[in-house]
Amino acid sequence: MSGMKASRRAADSAREEITYATAPTTLGTILVARQPDGICALLLGERRQRLERELGVAFPDHVRTPDEDALLPELLGAVALRAGSGNLNRTISGFSA
Repeated sequence: MSGMKASRRAADSAREEITYATAPTTLGTILVARQPDGICALLLGERRQRLERELGVAFPDHVRTPDEDALLPELLGAVALRAGSGNLNRTISGFSA
């Protein structure tokens, strides 16, 4: 069993990591995902689990790790954007159109 864990860790370390966070908004749940070079996904839906599945479909070869603390600024910016209080390029740092 430890051999399986070691091979899984080796495979995961070769894949790029995406961190993500979710938050409720008045329009539904929002998911913000980030790769090392910036925001890679901004999803809105009814349920966190469904958004996590959509992220997996969009990035099947990436390791996806929830991390609300690391993504707090992006998450707050996305929630503010959904509330109509910001411009996408100014609100979410690291995002390039």
